[in-house]
Amino acid sequence: MKYMYHHFFRWVLLFLFVAPSSIFAQDPPEEFSYEQSTLQAFYFFNEVTLNGIPIESNDWVAAFKGDICVGSRQWNVSACGGGICDIPVMGNDGYESTQGYMEFGDIPTFKVYDASTGGIYPAFPSEDVSPWSVNGFSLVPLLESEEVIIEGCMDILACNYDSNATIDDNSCTYPDSENFDCDGNCIVELDCAGECGGTAYEVTLCEDTDGDALGNPGTEITECVSGDRDI
Repeated sequence: MKYMYHHFFRWVLLFLFVAPSSIFAQDPPEEFSYEQSTLQAFYFFNEVTLNGIPIESNDWVAAFKGDICVGSRQWNVSACGGGICDIPVMGNDGYESTQGYMEFGDIPTFKVYDASTGGIYPAFPSEDVSPWSVNGFSLVPLLESEEVIIEGCMDILACNYDSNATIDDNSCTYPDSENFDCDGNCIVELDCAGECGGTAYEVTLCEDTDGDALGNPGTEITECVSGDRDI
């Protein structure tokens, strides 16, 4: 019974702190986007600073596992329960959308997005955070970040995406076509002419009618024709 009350009280606290900040949050920067999971943990910070100054209400804080964003929060403390915001950190729940997400015992890393400059900077807790666990709850006094200028490509869809870059230098490169990956490999079907994503298709031009009375069928003669296939 004691365990049941403790468990219930814990979920009440999570609702009071997490729900308000979820309601008022805006869309995150692209690098801080993530997929929802049925398995989550929550990391609370009393204060988050950039260059020793508390971050603004339109700035963001995110958790990562390697280069994968596994949770983020707009740091608007006025919309967070008790003025303390959390980062919901997603775990791998077996679905394809959460592959590579947190597993039991993993330690997340953190980054801060400065909305005024567009910069993204690594951030460090003032003390060790708890390892990730389902419904885990970690409260740390301070998350500190400093403005470090590392120029590079910050588009996660680009071939030369640099996860360490803090300022985008417009150097991003992309595949020559949506039909190819960054290594030049075809990622769609070849048409009958061997062209990647081409529109050529096979048609039956005629039928070789040399079938005989014994029931041996003739053969169809096909040819690869360029152009769009009629639906």
